[in-house]
Amino acid sequence: MKPREIAYKILQEVLSKEAYANISFNKHLKGQELKEIDRGFTKELVFGVIERKYTLDFILSFFVNKAPDLKTMIFLEMGLYQLLYMDKVPSYA
Repeated sequence: MKPREIAYKILQEVLSKEAYANISFNKHLKGQELKEIDRGFTKELVFGVIERKYTLDFILSFFVNKAPDLKTMIFLEMGLYQLLYMDKVPSYA
């Protein structure tokens, strides 16, 4: 599984089922053969989106007229977090 896909699944579980982020993170990465850099990327993305969720949602509110479904919102938050806070990720990624 790819790091962004894993991050999405973790965020979906945390935001929809109110699961604990650290428990969900460990559960979803268990058995995954990820390189250390991919594991770090996934961790930064998941915990960064959770930490800055209100800021990300505030910024997105200027561009989104109608509240999107949870899946779309998570993708938007992940993308915006990468653009604003993850310097090593190119904007086209």
